[in-house]
Amino acid sequence: MLAGAAVGAAVACVNFFFIRKILEKAFPGEGTIRKWFIVQYVLKFLGLVALIYLIVRSGWFDAGGLLLGLSCLFLGIVLEGLTRSFKT
Repeated sequence: MLAGAAVGAAVACVNFFFIRKILEKAFPGEGTIRKWFIVQYVLKFLGLVALIYLIVRSGWFDAGGLLLGLSCLFLGIVLEGLTRSFKT
């Protein structure tokens, strides 16, 4: 289960990295929004779904551990946001 959680966390980190790169290109700062980012975002999402499908289908990693790893980064961000919101 630990290996599945590690792979899930790695996939989540890479996913957030690509989200940041796509959004940086979408909003260059000149007040315009580039429409190409929608296609990039959809392709990234489809790639993520395909990658998770292949990982689960291969059977090399525990599916529960993979889901735990995928959710840990998101839960960390939510908890950090909550703790910062209560600090004044």
